[in-house]
Amino acid sequence: SGLPAISARFLPVRFTRLGPGGNIDVREMAGKTCLGFCGVGNPHSFRVTLEQVGLRVAELVVFPDHHHYDSRDVAHIQTRCTASKSDMIVTTEKDAVRFRSLNTPEGFPESFYVEIEAVISQGEDILHGMLQRCVEGVSRC
Repeated sequence: SGLPAISARFLPVRFTRLGPGGNIDVREMAGKTCLGFCGVGNPHSFRVTLEQVGLRVAELVVFPDHHHYDSRDVAHIQTRCTASKSDMIVTTEKDAVRFRSLNTPEGFPESFYVEIEAVISQGEDILHGMLQRCVEGVSRC
């Protein structure tokens, strides 16, 4: 085909609390039970990501892609977390941006979002060269 081959893997690197408290290494999540929620195009992929780090996903609450969360969603997520006997709530970084601005009630379960990093597994030199040319303005991107 003549096109350069570049491959990437997406790996969970840390969990960040939605409230105060900071980051938790992915290895610390192994063996815990969570309620996951997301509004992404491929919710199954999110579940697989959580399971890859050793989380037991008791339930995955799925919202439409690009969902705008409101107080009813907060109540629903809290109810499902309690019913599923989950240790915590986990969402995507994208959903955390939309969810974080809402007021969560007293006693809302500990909540995190998972941070994902892209790791180039093939063609890193090709990608760097393409990016360098774009930065230098030598070719069109």
